[in-house]
Order: sequence, then structure tokens, then C-alpha cells
Amino acid sequence: MRQAENMQISLTRISYLVHCAVSVQHVEFERPEKTARSSRTEGGMKPVRKTIAPKDWHPADIKAELEKAGWSFARIARENGYSNRTSPANVLRIPWAPMEKIVGDILGRHPMEIWPSRYDENGEPIRRRSCGSARVAKRKGARNG
Repeated sequence: MRQAENMQISLTRISYLVHCAVSVQHVEFERPEKTARSSRTEGGMKPVRKTIAPKDWHPADIKAELEKAGWSFARIARENGYSNRTSPANVLRIPWAPMEKIVGDILGRHPMEIWPSRYDENGEPIRRRSCGSARVAKRKGARNG
């Protein structure tokens, strides 16, 4: 009888996990605080809902979409006045708001749709301090000190 109850509880949890996996939310379980009378059937594990953050497009997908639209990073560089024809491709690796806007305009999407991790809730670019500027500041301080 005890095994049947445990099996039923396990099946209920599995079906709950499957249901949640199909939806937009991710469910994790928190262990209940241990008390003298706590058991899995009484309190059990309580679900904690976490929304899954949308992921950035894969760089190959971005490049493929540009190619479908008849564009390459070399063409983007030529038509936007960049001397190095490969520099616009850096947008695939590092945040670069002006180039993200150019790519978004070409693809007919807001850059936030392509790179959601680089934008806040209002659609404004998240400003990050670059490693290069930190090194330059450190070197300048070292010379003066």
C-alpha cells in the first residue's frame, strides 16, 4: 500500500513537471523545512515558479537571416562607412548598440528581439563598463601615482 502511495505521488509530480515544461515557465522544487512530523504526503515539496529569460539569437542564425536579406557584414561595413569590413561582425560577440540597431533595421526587428540580454525592460541598451576602459584607467592611475 505504501509503495502505491509513493508511486502515485511520483506520477503526480512527473505530470506536473511535464505540464510546466510545456508552458513558458520553469518549475523547481524547494525542500520543506524539516520538522518532527513532516512527510512528503503532508507538506511535500512546494513549487517555486521562475520565468525563463529569452535567449539571444545564435550568431549563425543572425548571419543566416542577414544573408537571406541579401546582406553581409562586409556590405554593412561599406554602406555605413566602416573602414574594416569585418568589424561589424563583432556585434555577434560583444554589445554594440549602434551596430545592433543597424542589424535590427536590416532584419526588420528591434535589436531587443535579437539580443534580449543586452537590453532592459524599456528597450534601452544596458550600459556595461568595458574591460578595455578599466585597463586604460588603471594604467593612467599607475603613471600618475
